[in-house]
Amino acid sequence: IVEDFTVKKRNVLILIIILFVFIIGGIVVFYNHNNKINCSKDALKFKQNYEKYNGNMIKYNNKSYKLRNLDISKDNPIIYLKKSDVVKRLKKGTEVVLFGNESDLFTREAIPVLFDVANEFDCDIVYYYDSNNISKDNELYKEVINIIGNKRKDTVSKYFTTPVLIFIKEGKIVDYHEGLVDSYDDYTKSLSENQKRELARIYRNGFNSINNGVCERKQQC
Repeated sequence: IVEDFTVKKRNVLILIIILFVFIIGGIVVFYNHNNKINCSKDALKFKQNYEKYNGNMIKYNNKSYKLRNLDISKDNPIIYLKKSDVVKRLKKGTEVVLFGNESDLFTREAIPVLFDVANEFDCDIVYYYDSNNISKDNELYKEVINIIGNKRKDTVSKYFTTPVLIFIKEGKIVDYHEGLVDSYDDYTKSLSENQKRELARIYRNGFNSINNGVCERKQQC
């Protein structure tokens, strides 16, 4: 009788352990699923926002140009910043921050190059804020310019030469790049292969300036 009771007690304990494992496993799967859904919203938003301008005509320096077509992965590294978080991101952690705009001729040229280089460095988060919103917000613009300081070559113009890519290491800006490459002057065409390689080198220098070449990996999905 004692032996049967011991066996039953052991079996009950095993069942409890199995049930506990299933519950924990279910919680983990549920969390990961929800996390994947939540973290992919920004990536999908970025993809949709940029692709909807494919082939659109824009005015730049009183001339008309056709925007390049983009096919952006839904698994891209973009996380949108709120206005209240822009200054905080530029002053903390080890981060990559991009200022650009979906209808901007130059940002659209830079995106494929940036994403390729970010992938090389296993960097799965690039924080993003619309550069037009900065230009329209004098207070925010002044705060951002003050933080960037002498990293910016043009200290007079109120408008950024987009895209603006900022590399922050332990709360300090260690690398900064505005625009594309100096040789890009025919806006009717996309970047040449040589220009893409030049821009990629510039971006690699930025990624190399943080965490000894490895972007702080914060798995979003």
